[in-house]
Order: sequence, then C-alpha cells, then structure tokens
Amino acid sequence: MTHSNNLLRGPLRVSCRSLLSSSLSASYSTPAGYNGNSGYGGHSGYNGEGYSPSYSKEDPSYSNKEGGHTPIDLLAHVNKLKTDVEPLCKELEVAPTVEVATGIVAKIVLLIKAFVALCVNVKLDLSVDIKTKIAVEIVACISLIVKALAAVCIRLGVTVCIALIAQIDVCLQLLLITLNVCVDGLLAIIISLCAKLDVSVLAALKLCNLELLVKICALVKLVGSV
Repeated sequence: MTHSNNLLRGPLRVSCRSLLSSSLSASYSTPAGYNGNSGYGGHSGYNGEGYSPSYSKEDPSYSNKEGGHTPIDLLAHVNKLKTDVEPLCKELEVAPTVEVATGIVAKIVLLIKAFVALCVNVKLDLSVDIKTKIAVEIVACISLIVKALAAVCIRLGVTVCIALIAQIDVCLQLLLITLNVCVDGLLAIIISLCAKLDVSVLAALKLCNLELLVKICALVKLVGSV
C-alpha cells in the first residue's frame, strides 16, 4: 500500500484533507468520485453476525416469474439500499477505533451482498429513464460510502484501514459487475455519471485508493488529476 502512504505526505495530503473536510459536512445525497493506481491484497472477508438485511425475494415488490427469470423492482431495492447504508456511513465517519469501523464496514458489506444476491440470475429490460434513476441512486450510494471511508481513514490513518478499504473496494466492484449483468447498459450510465462526480468525492477515492472501483468506473484520469 505504498502508494496510499505517499498520498498522505506533502501538498497532496493538505489538498485531499481540505477538500474532504469541507465536503463531509455536506448532504450525503450528492454523488462523488475516486482514484487508484496501486495494488493491494484484497480482504473480502467480513463478520456480519447479528446484522440481517431485510432484502428478500419474498418482498412484495417482486412479481411472478416470467421467462425463467424473477423480475424485481430494482429501483425500489436500490432506494432501500441507499436508505439502509446512509446511517451506517454516518457512523463510520466518526468511528473512534479500527474495531468499531470494522464492525460498521461489515454491516455495509452485508447489505451490499444481500442486494447483489437479489440480482443474481435476473435479467431486466428497463427503460432508459428507469436505468438513469437507478444509476443516480447507485452513484449516490457509492459516494456516501467512499466519503465515510475517507473520513475514517483521515481519523485513524490509511495504513490501519487497509483491510477496510479492500473490503469496500471488492464489494463495490461486485455490486457494479452484478448490476451490469442484470441490466444491459446500466453500467455505462453509471460511468457517465461518475465522470461528473464532484472533486470532494474524487479526492476521497484518491485518498482511499479504491483501485478496483476507480478502474471499473473509468475514473483513473479524473482521480489522478485531483
């Protein structure tokens, strides 16, 4: 994680910190971006014990099976994911210790994996309007998580948060890949929205060095320019 450590030295550290400090007090509903050009060992494990998301294919928003697939109200589930993630992100931002932050990240990962499970083996043919609404909520959700992760990295140090960063990076990549399979063209819309992320989110992505997320969202150049 040498690249991440380098990010914390010199003028760049001041720049990223000032950008993040001014933005973390803002509304959590605003999408933002990220960067990454160094590798790390992915730690995808988490402990979600005692935390059970309410996502289920028995949800009333599911309709009957058609054509071998189970149609779902994806927009409703995306909205729910964002609603469930937001308070956890606020908790993560002010986590006093790595242990506390680890528990919160585990809950976030569990929520995302539960959402992903809903989309497995599902193919949806959605209008451009619905795809765009879903993409906006997904980018907003990612922005919430990235900003909160950056805040805790500033508080506790990037080095001690490496495992948390890896878990979030792998999980968000899984989310985007799954959505791309579930809905043709959705990832392209998400990428186009990410190109408009505000500088505070790009700075957060750079600080955390979320390599997988940055690459899948085609943000390498944008994040590198922050």
